[in-house]
Amino acid sequence: PHPTPPHPTPPTPLRRAKEGKGSWNWRLKFEVELFDWKEARKQKSDMSAAERVAEAAALKAKGTDAFKAKKWADAQELYHDAGEYVDGEGGDEARALLLSCLLNQAQCALAQAEWAPAAAACTRALALDAASMKAYFRRGKARVELGEFDDAKADLREAAKLDPKSREVREAIAEAKARAEKAKANDKAM
Repeated sequence: PHPTPPHPTPPTPLRRAKEGKGSWNWRLKFEVELFDWKEARKQKSDMSAAERVAEAAALKAKGTDAFKAKKWADAQELYHDAGEYVDGEGGDEARALLLSCLLNQAQCALAQAEWAPAAAACTRALALDAASMKAYFRRGKARVELGEFDDAKADLREAAKLDPKSREVREAIAEAKARAEKAKANDKAM
């Protein structure tokens, strides 16, 4: 036999309800703290082509402000959203805006060490403009970090063809070669 506690535990509402002596009708109080929110935007399908371009330009400008403040994730999201408004649009202005958003997304991804998204954004940019030095350069830098040295060197060589005077590109090529040699030496040592 277990000793009975001097004061029996008072019945809780849950225990009373299970015993059929109470109800399940409870009131709960919550305190909610809102950390962030986004204004609802007009749907892309409800806009004219001119409105989509204008919305994309406005979002890109906000992205640029976030970029200048080094808020990389916010800037990357704004550039992505801006690009969504003009993706698939005809016209030079929409294509140029999309290209710029993709290149800026890639730069934000590089700043956050998100190598695969950076390379993917550059690949999409190159589908729009096969002569984009920035796209080849940024994709090359991302591929170096991903360990895709042959592809990285090919991208960086292409960037060098498009801008032969760029010291930044030449330095990236040298770094890619050095990292590739180091990786090869590490592989042989194993």
